[in-house]
Amino acid sequence: MYISLVLQPISLSLDVSKAERAILMLVPLLSLAIELLNTVIENAVDRVSLDIHVPAKNAKNMGSAVRFVGLVMIGVAWGGLVEG
Repeated sequence: MYISLVLQPISLSLDVSKAERAILMLVPLLSLAIELLNTVIENAVDRVSLDIHVPAKNAKNMGSAVRFVGLVMIGVAWGGLVEG
């Protein structure tokens, strides 16, 4: 979440095209959406049962993996557009 708050103003100050600026602004928002969905998954799994349940644990792990992919997307987009 904090990444979005930091990157949004920075994207406005960079000398890039409108399309590149849109990408720089949307990728952190997409990552924020992923984080919200991950939180929903974790809360739903915890709400159903606190017992150890392998499929529920896998769902939580996959949600965390998707969050990591979102962070990688930010790095690739920003690294490619700012560097290039």
